[in-house]
Amino acid sequence: MRGQSFRLRTPTLGIFNDKDTTVVPADAVITVVSDPDSTNHVYALYEGRKILIFVRDIRERGTPLVSEPTRATRH
Repeated sequence: MRGQSFRLRTPTLGIFNDKDTTVVPADAVITVVSDPDSTNHVYALYEGRKILIFVRDIRERGTPLVSEPTRATRH
């Protein structure tokens, strides 16, 4: 999951600055930048901010984005 980007289909709650909450809107793109912790949260980037978000929310509300292959990896 780390390094993968997702487009959220529904608004999803995130935590930033260890205490403040934000609602990540539907159609927003997030990129996971950590492995899951003991509470099954990951850090993700959203609009340049690092947010804490549940893995379950990403799996249930997100659509994985597939990046285009680079010219060097095309066959």
